[in-house]
Amino acid sequence: MAVASASIARSTSLTVAQKLALYVHTLAPRSLAGYLLTLTNPVAAHAFASDAEMDRRFGAIFARSRPGLFCNRRLADLISSDGVGHYAFQLTARESRRFDPRPSLWRLRTLALILRGTCEYLPARIAREYHRVLTNSTLVRISGAGHEAYLERPATYLQLISRFVGSAATPSALHDRDPKEPE
Repeated sequence: MAVASASIARSTSLTVAQKLALYVHTLAPRSLAGYLLTLTNPVAAHAFASDAEMDRRFGAIFARSRPGLFCNRRLADLISSDGVGHYAFQLTARESRRFDPRPSLWRLRTLALILRGTCEYLPARIAREYHRVLTNSTLVRISGAGHEAYLERPATYLQLISRFVGSAATPSALHDRDPKEPE
């Protein structure tokens, strides 16, 4: 909860007021205690705060962070903050930190398409790392799109996927590259 919302809060798509509201809500003592317990002892976390309570808190944090998922903040209402489960999200994230998929991915020879919006809140180095590790991958940056590129630029998103599938991932068939994308 705190890590994901901190990454989104660094996003340039959030205003200063939105960032402050997100930090205040994320760092509320009970929210922070529940989050830290989830990371260290999920059983104790459940005893401390129920699924319903933590889901409600996580939903509120996610709702505040939604504008950071888009280049165009007004599109934030396209995605719901209902049903984002705190424990399911955090425990999945926790497990993913224990397993490094890169050695397995390196061996794959499967074609892969990596799409990254130019307003993505995650660092560009993550997409570049997947592109490096997936040796038969194509990395395409979608200008004017954030983390939710399929909602922000749906026609471009679908066109890139269609061209990728239809062209056996010939990089020249793809477009919308922005080589000057900042870190």
